[in-house]
Amino acid sequence: MILHILTKNNSLMFQLHKQQLAEPILKGILVSGSIDLLAKLFDAVLYSYRMCDSSSRVFDSLFKTYAHMKKFRNATDVFCQMKDYGFLPTVESCNKYISSLLDLNRVDIALGFYKKMRRCRISPNIYTLNMVIGAFCKSGKLENAVEVFKEMERMGFSTTIASYNTLIVGYCNKGLLSSAVKLKKSMGKDSLQPNVITFNTLIYGFGKES
Repeated sequence: MILHILTKNNSLMFQLHKQQLAEPILKGILVSGSIDLLAKLFDAVLYSYRMCDSSSRVFDSLFKTYAHMKKFRNATDVFCQMKDYGFLPTVESCNKYISSLLDLNRVDIALGFYKKMRRCRISPNIYTLNMVIGAFCKSGKLENAVEVFKEMERMGFSTTIASYNTLIVGYCNKGLLSSAVKLKKSMGKDSLQPNVITFNTLIYGFGKES
């Protein structure tokens, strides 16, 4: 019931503050390590959700906390259960899940989850797309990374320096240095300037080829 109180909708800023308070409480519950507790927690929250006329953000907090703790199986279970009951996590929580997966080099699972996000009509943001570009580059699927990079504009996003640098890393890792340099030169059309990461990446790429 405390979790419901902390996540119930009010003003946006107050809501965000309360959700930040809810996550440490959830983490404290989850570190007990009880498998039985983990299996029953969603049902317990769902039962009390109806009693408290709560906000769906309570489930989002549970999903995000599992992602923070890198309990991926539990996070996936919560995502599927949320879907079954008509709830969806926020893109920020999905980003945390993808980020945690990429931290452990679970690239294929991260990309699979991104596809699931899109099927569920959870709109990605620029951070999601940058991570997906990086994931495709890591998995050697450079064509897919380029496709996502080009799709950004069609989705209404402005590419960032991180978008360019991530793709430049992908080109350099493949030994496609002319494409990397060409991409660096094209930054100006988006009113961006190469930074130290851009140049370090190119220097490292040329160094590997020499």
